[in-house]
Amino acid sequence: GEKETIQTRTWLDTGNPLFLDNKASIVSLPSVLYGATYLCKSIAENIRSIHVKEDADVFIAIDSSLKATTFLKDFENTGQLIQTTLSESPALVVFKKRMKEGTSLNLLSAGFPPASFIVLALPVSTIQPPYDLKTSVTYKATSATTEGSGIGKEMLMGKERMMVKETGVNALIWTIKTGVADQYSLTIKYHNPSSETLKGTLSIILSDGTVIKKDEVLEFPPSKEGKWSYISTNTGTMINAGTYRITLQADSLKGIYLDALDVQ
Repeated sequence: GEKETIQTRTWLDTGNPLFLDNKASIVSLPSVLYGATYLCKSIAENIRSIHVKEDADVFIAIDSSLKATTFLKDFENTGQLIQTTLSESPALVVFKKRMKEGTSLNLLSAGFPPASFIVLALPVSTIQPPYDLKTSVTYKATSATTEGSGIGKEMLMGKERMMVKETGVNALIWTIKTGVADQYSLTIKYHNPSSETLKGTLSIILSDGTVIKKDEVLEFPPSKEGKWSYISTNTGTMINAGTYRITLQADSLKGIYLDALDVQ
């Protein structure tokens, strides 16, 4: 018979393949999407439509460089990212829509290139999880404080960003405020124009000097020309409401551009 080109798979997790005929896989997921059902298809296959058999939250994750089309106007932009190893679409932004039992969604009208999006679903749970209520706060790199003379503002893609211009003891320090006790995810938006993976370390310190996390090594793989890359970590433990300093030691990050820190 015909080779199946779209499969419904369950229990989404990091390391899962994105497509049936491509090695690309998922590197990181928003916590809400662990265990989701998802459509795994051939990379060139178009998903024509989806039909939900029970009330479900349907998620469409699209390449972060794509413009959100009018098709997505009924969807909520969660601001959350799925990181992948697919070089064409390393970061997918997650959009969400609640669909009623027995309803369908025509996806061909969306006009997304087949390799640039994935479709996921979760049954609607009666318990409202706290992460639905958590908003993402963006802290610009240009408003962070700096240590060292080798880091400063530079233009990139039409706007001012922070750039590590020299090796040496350089650091970027964001001061963040959290409103509720929780574990927070931290996502750094960067552009690495070199062909090498660069390394920095991240520390989280409470305003009274208490160290929450010390010198976690973060790897910054090369970015595609004209594209942003994202690296995610988290506070590691539940932290209380308060003011924290997030320090990125950039001693070995020469040439990298930093745009923002997202805290969720």
